[in-house]
Amino acid sequence: MRRMPNTPRGFTLVELLVVIAIIGMLVALLIPAVGAARARMRKAACLNNMREIGTAMINYDSTKQRLPGYIEPVQARGRESKTRGYVAWMPNNNPPPYSQSGYVNTAENDPSVSRVGWPTLILPQIQRQDIWELVQSAETSSNQQIVPQIALYVCPDDTDLTSAEDAAGITYSVNSGAWDWSSSGAFLGDSKANGLFQNLVDGNTKTRLTDATDGAATTLMLAENVTKNENYSWFGVQAGGEQQLGVVWVVNPTPGANCNDVYQQYPFNDDGSQETPAVRAGQWPADMPCFARPMSYHFDDGFNVIFADGHGQSLNASLDPIVYQQLMTAHGSKCTDPNDDSSTVIGQFRSLPPLAESDLDN
Repeated sequence: MRRMPNTPRGFTLVELLVVIAIIGMLVALLIPAVGAARARMRKAACLNNMREIGTAMINYDSTKQRLPGYIEPVQARGRESKTRGYVAWMPNNNPPPYSQSGYVNTAENDPSVSRVGWPTLILPQIQRQDIWELVQSAETSSNQQIVPQIALYVCPDDTDLTSAEDAAGITYSVNSGAWDWSSSGAFLGDSKANGLFQNLVDGNTKTRLTDATDGAATTLMLAENVTKNENYSWFGVQAGGEQQLGVVWVVNPTPGANCNDVYQQYPFNDDGSQETPAVRAGQWPADMPCFARPMSYHFDDGFNVIFADGHGQSLNASLDPIVYQQLMTAHGSKCTDPNDDSSTVIGQFRSLPPLAESDLDN
């Protein structure tokens, strides 16, 4: 009897379905892992940006013997001293977010309108002397658009900025101490003990990193804040400045659910989206600190910070508001409440012992 030649047996339908199911399970397991790895990389890139900015701040402090103000006036150069004006930021006429790019006007004669932000002041320290010279030049034509997006100033997870090609905003904010403003919009001032960066347009309190008496390793220098005023720029502001360029602490440490209280803030990593349309329409009131606190879009509900000694880490959004307040004050036992320094709450806070680095373990 002649035997039939052996022929390879193909997959049965059941075997094929099993293989497809296994591949599907592997893909289902791998995709979240890849996504999580990318999310961690974006957060790490954000922290690296902040470390570079922190180093720039340390170099600025070493060179100038002081820190930049969170806003301060800048005088244009290149003309006779009697005629040269001050540098001011003018918003673009386009709607947000493109209005962030704005224009620079070097013909202002009033220093109070020259509310130039700290990111502009450290341009030479981040190797952008080219932009700094253009900003300062009085030969720059009035209303010339010279405010570009700077990659170092944008966290990859800050989708409000990364999604807008011309948005010249900044993800990061400096520690500007206690809230400087009253409900009427009057400037209250601040003290060296309250924080590291001051308003040098409306006040003249200059600080140094050495003013972090409670310890540079436990005093915040920078924090992420992705929910600032959308009509702003890293260059500066037309009015206010603290809510756009700083993070602050308030005497009432209990986070509020809205902006109705002048001295309350949203919880960390709360974007305020639960607000009514009317409140959202009047976004980021200049006389309220509600959005001037750490906020990020990271995957793990944490936000990055840099301390006055230059080291960085991630803090969890569940951070105790009292601990946050201690991290913000440069000299907690001497801090003041610009609005009411005789209050019981601020007196109790001043009696707390300084933080130890171990208090920040997440």
